[in-house]
Amino acid sequence: MFPDERACSTYLERVRWPDGFACHCGAVGEAYRFANRPTVLRCRKCHRNTYLTAGTVMHATRTPLQVWF
Repeated sequence: MFPDERACSTYLERVRWPDGFACHCGAVGEAYRFANRPTVLRCRKCHRNTYLTAGTVMHATRTPLQVWF
């Protein structure tokens, strides 16, 4: 079900924001993704980084998402 980190981050994003990404600034829609940092989303409006694992038991971990899942 989770063959790579990208699949894990996509799943986690769908669980956290079932209606699409929503930033703290109120912007809703597609966030910018970093190719080398799959757990970081950047708001296209305010440019604030949002971490997929923030507020979860996986917060501030260095363990890959595949190991968690």
